[in-house]
Amino acid sequence: MQVKRVNLKTWWALAPAIWLAACASSVNVDYDRKFSFSSIKTYKVADKAANQSGDTQLDNPFVAKRIINAIKVELNRRGYTYDKDNADARIVFHVQKKTGLERRSTATFGYGVGPYGYYGGMGMVYGYPGYYIESYEEGVLTIDIVDNKNNTLVWRGSTGRRLYNGSTPEKSTQAINEIVAEILERFPPDIQKNTRS
Repeated sequence: MQVKRVNLKTWWALAPAIWLAACASSVNVDYDRKFSFSSIKTYKVADKAANQSGDTQLDNPFVAKRIINAIKVELNRRGYTYDKDNADARIVFHVQKKTGLERRSTATFGYGVGPYGYYGGMGMVYGYPGYYIESYEEGVLTIDIVDNKNNTLVWRGSTGRRLYNGSTPEKSTQAINEIVAEILERFPPDIQKNTRS
């Protein structure tokens, strides 16, 4: 049997990518399969979140402005036109906080080299694998698209991220831009593709 060795430099290069992938949540999408999304050409955005999360980090007017700006950038990039007075669709957003649980491993491994007799020696220790449960706070952004003509919800997308202390305006803006882009990447839905799958 051949044992493959992992280059330590390669591992440290991959570690940040693995960490980032683990931090991202999947995007959840639902929509009205009978609605003609091609009828949406113009939109407007609510000037604040539709709810209060109860968390001062999320219920922040600066956060709301960043979300609104990110939504406009993404929809404009996709060919939609902002029209406050005569919009085909109304964009409403919700910000929530929820507690998640994560299982963490407690397995440990270590080794050491030191003097032992005439030739010296080396020792290794291995901790029996186990786990513990750790809780964390997650902020969840939900974007609703409402048909203005009938005042009905036609599309909803949401995803979340862990909340960390010590965020700066720059980091907050970057995170919000990424989250909004991930959600709206799924709009409009490819109904024909989803019907075939």
